[in-house]
Formats: sequence, structure tokens, C-alpha cells
Amino acid sequence: MNFKLLYILILFFPILAKSQDTSFVAKHFFSTPVRNVFTVSDEIYVKTGDGLYKLVGQHWELQKMKFEKAYVFFDKDFFEADYLPNRYLYNAEPISYLIPQKSIKNASKADVGNRLFVSAGGSLFEYAINNNYNHYYEGSSIRDIYLEQGLKVISSYSGIFVNDTIKIRKPEYSNGYLRKIRNRYFLSSDHLFELVPPAEFREISSGVNVFAGYSRKLVEYKNNIYSLNTKSFNRLDSSFNLQPIHQGFEYYDMELVGDKLLFCTQTGELFAYDGQSVNQILKLRTRIRDIYSFKNTVYLSSDDGAYTIEGLNPATLRLFSNTPFTVMVLIDAQRNTWISTENGLYLLPDKKKELIPYISNVEFNRGALTLYNDTVYAGAISGLYVIDCYQVVKNFLPVYFNRIQANKTEQSKKLVFYGTGLIILLTGLGFGYQAYKRKKARLIIPQKEETPSLTIDQIAEAIRSHNIMTVEGLAEFYKTNTVQLNRQFKAFDTTPGKFMKTVKINYARELLKNKVPMAEVAAKLGYSASFIKKELKEIGFKPGRSSTGH
Repeated sequence: MNFKLLYILILFFPILAKSQDTSFVAKHFFSTPVRNVFTVSDEIYVKTGDGLYKLVGQHWELQKMKFEKAYVFFDKDFFEADYLPNRYLYNAEPISYLIPQKSIKNASKADVGNRLFVSAGGSLFEYAINNNYNHYYEGSSIRDIYLEQGLKVISSYSGIFVNDTIKIRKPEYSNGYLRKIRNRYFLSSDHLFELVPPAEFREISSGVNVFAGYSRKLVEYKNNIYSLNTKSFNRLDSSFNLQPIHQGFEYYDMELVGDKLLFCTQTGELFAYDGQSVNQILKLRTRIRDIYSFKNTVYLSSDDGAYTIEGLNPATLRLFSNTPFTVMVLIDAQRNTWISTENGLYLLPDKKKELIPYISNVEFNRGALTLYNDTVYAGAISGLYVIDCYQVVKNFLPVYFNRIQANKTEQSKKLVFYGTGLIILLTGLGFGYQAYKRKKARLIIPQKEETPSLTIDQIAEAIRSHNIMTVEGLAEFYKTNTVQLNRQFKAFDTTPGKFMKTVKINYARELLKNKVPMAEVAAKLGYSASFIKKELKEIGFKPGRSSTGH
């Protein structure tokens, strides 16, 4: 399939967006209002009401020079002015959301390296400009990244993009994996599709059925093609009909490891298939979201964090990283470990023990983490993050460790006296503020003509009364999409998937209290009986004998 022709046959249109992130670091305090900030030979100066200050290390030193006017600048020498000249004005609108005050008029700026200083409204603020990654497809929730020479397919909940130039018309979105098998490209996105040149998808209707569930992933193993569906693990025949091998669970991921095919479940089971039979290797107390192998080590991404197991020996199981809601693990060519979670992307450098928060406060998607040409591609609900591994080792890590060491030296005395009290205070305020947000939060559905305001209880009632089973179903009910739904649910400090599980488990408890048989409860909620029992056990509820059903 010659995908290089796409670059010649079609015109580029701007579906690709790129940006770099700016994050707030600190507010700097002075005894008098700040007038402006500027640089001189890579050094930062600030003019305030009582004089000119220079940044030395982490401290501001008052200079001996005296000035009568409000503003001071440098052009071959220092000079002063009554007003801020237009050429020194800084448009702070693009980062206004990061400036913790209303007035951003008469702003000025100075930057050295990745440090940015902005003066506005009599105050000085410092920011960090992240030059260590690029951000593409802003606004799209990235589900899968497929890369090879001449072909790049970015699958998202808002569309499928081929070579950054074409947006596929059908299917309109994707929530599964694209895999190359026997020189053919298959997309598992609820239904099973095949990529037809140059950029169309043909549905294979035999690849799913009501008993097997939705198609999630294909893998070739021992000259056969295997399909992981939401309700079964199957072999595909020559007509792509499903031949069930394993059923009875909600399945999450499948990966070829050595001479075995591993697959995992929502309830924490890890199974191994050798071409003849299926054996259970282990069971965690939490769902396993993704399987990844590197040399003799298998990494299991779970809600508790990332586990490792050596040589498929369950006795070697250990919690590798305590990162809640881990969705995937990846090791790059420099042997640095990348861990994507619903709370951010973490980096564990080779031969180090401490995780580094690389991209914070971003929810990354399951399975959307890959390495290609020494570049890490990480898909999140807010777009695609592209990271040059060489630049990480050359620039980011030395600066990070130097800064950490400098901060420790500078702040050790302050931490002894004030650290404990400040942490306790901030923790208390944080919990109080989060509780207040949850109490006051209301979901806004932006696609409706008259935007309704919905409470968390109203959404819970809708899920129960209308028997909504999936996040996609909830988005469809409110006439929105999953990307918008994820964004709006941030008001409740949760995700739609987590919330739906809580609602359905609470509903199960009510039904069982009313003597509804477990089999009927499981059918109504779309969960297995064993999963419901496990979740109810974790919240301290034990179904009575007459309510269990068979």
C-alpha cells in the first residue's frame, strides 16, 4: 500500500495544531508595586516603586543605581521613562488564565531559557515554558497511534486522521486499535474495519456479534488471527467469523509475550494462551488496563499503579510504581520508563528510583502510548503529546536534577520550620474546596440549544432510569460527545466511566437489598455477577443467600 502518494494527491488542510505549554510557577513579592521587568545579558531586572532589583539565584538584590521615573529599561545602557513605551508592552491575553488577577494592562515580560517573568497590575509572576514536548490535535481525545514509514494514523473519539491530512468520514470516531496483519490494516473500533487504500475503511460485519461483544484488538499468533472483544477472546477463521476460546469476563487488553498470548480483564485476571489451552497466571484486586512487555518483564497497568512480573512467574509480582489509574507503560531506547495515567505522564529515568511528573494534570488514554524513531507519542483527552527522547536526556533531565538540587539547598531551612504546617493547611483547604466544588458542581451540556444545568444526582437518575450502559451511551443521551462529556465531568472531579460504575454498583446494592436475584441484577447492569460481588465487597456490602441468584 503506497501511502506516500497521499502527500502528492491531496491538499493539506489545518487539522493539525501545535503548541507549547506554559505553566505558573510563583508570584514574586516586593515591598512596593512592580513597574516593569526586563533582561540584560540573560539576567532579569525588575523596577519597583523603591528601586531596581536584579535576580541573583533565587533572591532579588536592590541595585545601587537611583532612578526618578516609574519605568526603567536597557538599550546599550539603563534608561528611565514616565510611561511604558509601546515597544516594551507585552500582550498577556494568551496566558491571562494563568495570571491570578483581573488587571493585565501595561504588562511587560522578560524571559531567560524556559523561565518567563510577566509584570502586570503592580505584581510580578514567574512561569515555566515547556520546550520539552509538542502538543498536536488539541481538543481531540486520542485513542490510538499507528506509525510506520509513509503511514501515520491517529485515531480519536472525534475522528480518524491519516497522515495529518485526511479526516476519515466513516467511522466518525475510533475507540480501539489499528493493527497491521499480513500486510493488511485492521481497525477494532466496536465494529471491525479494514483500511482500504488510499484512506477508507470497510466494515467486516462478521468480526463482532452480540455474544462476543465489541471488537477491541487483533493479534496474529502461530499463523492464526485472534480477536479480543469486550466479552470474549476468539480465533478468527478465514471469513473473519469468531470462534470463541474464552468468555465470562469483560476483557481489556491482549498482547503477544514470548511464545504465549496474554489477555487481561476488568476484574484483575491475567490469562495466558499457548495455542491449545488457557491458564490463569494471577489475579489482582483491581482491573488490569494494559499489558506491556520488555525483555523478560511484563508490566501490568492497573488502577492501583503499574505492576511487574518476571518470566510470567506470579511469585515475582510487585508494585512497580504507585501511580493511581495507570493506563500504560513504555520503555524508550535510553531505557527511561514512561508511565501514562489519568492524572498525568510520569518519567522514571534509567537507574533512578524517583518518578518525575513530566506532564501534569492531563488525563491520558488507555493504549495510546507508543515509541517510534526515538520519539514518544502519548495520547490524552486533550490531544497528542510528542516527546523527543534525545532532547529529554540532553536538556530536560540535567536541568531538572540541577534545579532540584538547587531548590533543596536553598529551601532546606524554610522547609524545616514551615513545611509541615503549610502542607497540613493546604491539604485541609484542598479537601474543603473539593468538597465545596462537588456540592456546587453542575454539568453543562454545550450542544443543546438551551444549555441545561444538571446536578450529579440528576445524571445518576438518568443512568438508572434509562439503563445507560456505556460512556458513549451517556454522551448520546445528552446529545453531546465523549470528549465534551469528559471535559464537563471535570467539574465533579471524576470521569464519566468512574461515575457510571459508582452509580451502577450503588443501584446493584439497592436491588439486592430488595431481594432481586443476582442474575437479574447482572443482566440489568451489564456487569458480571463476580464483578458486582467484588465491588460490593470492597464497600462492605454482602448479598444475602436468597439474593445471589444462579
